[in-house]
Amino acid sequence: MNSAATACRPPVANSPLLHQLRATGADTEDARIINRAKKAHGKQPRIPWSQVKKDLSLP
Repeated sequence: MNSAATACRPPVANSPLLHQLRATGADTEDARIINRAKKAHGKQPRIPWSQVKKDLSLP
């Protein structure tokens, strides 16, 4: 097998590269959800994180 053939193999199921690709995909999806929410709420004021933590009794 030549080096070109090995470079095109799909990543192994437990490989760090595959884990990183999945994490990147999840981050991209999260960013899209946040952007859609911002557009849906228009110019309404956002709730400050400090208020959210207080309301949910988070440290």
